[in-house]
Amino acid sequence: MSSTHNVTDLIGWLNDNAYWREDLIVKESKYGGLGVFMIPNKSQDEINDDDDDDDPLLLRIPKTNTLSPKNSTIYNLLLDYEPIQENIDLTSGMFGVIISVIYEVDLGDHSPWYDYLNSIDFDNASLPICLWDDNEKLYLKNTELDLRNLLSPNELIDFFIECTRFAKSVKSLISIPKVLNVDINEKDHISILSSHKTVIHQFGKIAQSVISRAFTIDDFYDQGLVPGADLFNHIEPTLINGKVKGNEHIHFVCDAEVCIECGEVECDHMEVMEDDSGDEHEDEDEDDDNDEENQDGQEDDNDDEEGEEEPITEITMEYIQKLEQEEEEDSDADTNQDPEEISTFSEEDPENVDDEDEGVELEDIDISPAKAVLAEDLADSSKCCDVLLVAPASEKHDNELFNSYGNDLSNYLLLQRYGFITDSNVNDVCLLAVQLFTYISGIKTKSSKKNVAQLEEKLSWLDHIGLHVLNHVISDTLHNEEDEHEHEHDGHGHEHDDHEEEEEASIPESWSLACGIMFSGSPTPQTYAILKLVDLPYRDFKDKLLGIKKENVLIKRVRETLLELPDSEIKAYNQTIRQWCAVKLSKYSSIPEMSGPHRDLITSLIKQEKAILSKFIEKS
Repeated sequence: MSSTHNVTDLIGWLNDNAYWREDLIVKESKYGGLGVFMIPNKSQDEINDDDDDDDPLLLRIPKTNTLSPKNSTIYNLLLDYEPIQENIDLTSGMFGVIISVIYEVDLGDHSPWYDYLNSIDFDNASLPICLWDDNEKLYLKNTELDLRNLLSPNELIDFFIECTRFAKSVKSLISIPKVLNVDINEKDHISILSSHKTVIHQFGKIAQSVISRAFTIDDFYDQGLVPGADLFNHIEPTLINGKVKGNEHIHFVCDAEVCIECGEVECDHMEVMEDDSGDEHEDEDEDDDNDEENQDGQEDDNDDEEGEEEPITEITMEYIQKLEQEEEEDSDADTNQDPEEISTFSEEDPENVDDEDEGVELEDIDISPAKAVLAEDLADSSKCCDVLLVAPASEKHDNELFNSYGNDLSNYLLLQRYGFITDSNVNDVCLLAVQLFTYISGIKTKSSKKNVAQLEEKLSWLDHIGLHVLNHVISDTLHNEEDEHEHEHDGHGHEHDDHEEEEEASIPESWSLACGIMFSGSPTPQTYAILKLVDLPYRDFKDKLLGIKKENVLIKRVRETLLELPDSEIKAYNQTIRQWCAVKLSKYSSIPEMSGPHRDLITSLIKQEKAILSKFIEKS
């Protein structure tokens, strides 16, 4: 992870507030910034029967130790604040995480996350693309970043204004962070950015640092920073037989479906719990009272057994597993005993001790009260976030462990969220939105008022109904092909993974962004479908699509009418698309003439878009 420093203090924080595997090393990566490396396996002579070399757990951190708005110092103040701009919610989401981080940083060593936050180099972080120099943005005109309106700084400036308003409203209760201590008198975004450029750039770097590190935790905490989980670098996927395959070594997993009121997996707020949520360790029960009794019993045993064996002074995975096992045993016992008959873990109740268990005995543990609380939290996986090893480190990458920030993310999203791009991104799509609008405008110019009205009706249907159905059919087709491919080549489906992938980035949110050329050099299926809809006689449109109310019938009609096209129509549409690609290629700026700190990024982005367009021209 780039912009990381003060690693020693960070690892110390992780050891005090989480479980961090001791054979992990954070050091400089040849792929940029710092990375997480796994110490190569021990020699056979060093391995004994007690080693658990197959343990996939690399990091476990209690959700209460993640930095989310609900855990932050200012959460109650955020709840009481009424924002001027209704679309900006400071209590949750990315907005809430960013302002929480700003205040925690300002608290310095009074913040419980001080050593973690001190490891983030905010000053040298990437600048959001919306704050890049105007001369640099000129070269990005008509690229995917421009077409998706990601070059405008207006949203960031609105957020900045809201944060300064909040800071002033609570200044009698908590001091205003330096980055928010600004008087804004200007009325428009351009003037505000011009007058306060330095501080807005600093604010933007903090925002970019948070966005690039944030995770979605669960339904209660929503989004937040997860110390340790954000250290792993990204590895790009590969395209195999037309399918995107991830190459990551780790997955971030946690119970996401929890009560939105209290964050528990089971509680009085939830009337019905899902029988099969698909979350990790979903069968674990929790019994806080029993946990407290067990902890008291441990302290008694430590007193009685003191001096018999050398105590263990740190939390190990064996210790956590022991607590997990006892929690499960206690839960089983609870189902068969009256609550009043359940005794605490003590010397007087020897049946609770399994003398045949291998590993660490609880009476051998000598830890502080804070460590004891941490150990109990770590023993309940439903209250934690885990980083699991899903593939072994390889010598090819010097044993560095990589995460995937999204196997479906194209370069524009990687740049917006994480400040970098990859070479030859298999998820890239070169949009042809401008060319599509020009094409439709040309048809309208040559058509009668009646035909223009009919075309508008078709596009309105596409906007409100058609695109959603199109995306559904296309997505289902892709997933079915993947399932068939897995059964044909693997003999079985992939092992179920509790890590939920993000919504596929290739699914467009509007039909204007659905037309383009994919990395493979083929047009998106939506491109052909839109062209077919535009050409479709109005009577056929009314009979086959517009009047259909039943969803299953409409799905069938959309597939047959707009997607299953004969080769002759595909060939004709390819000629139109080829013209679009040629026009767009001619619009790109001359790369060698530009300069600036983001020259390489801009050069690579444009080069890759041009390569995609050229692929289609060569194929067609």
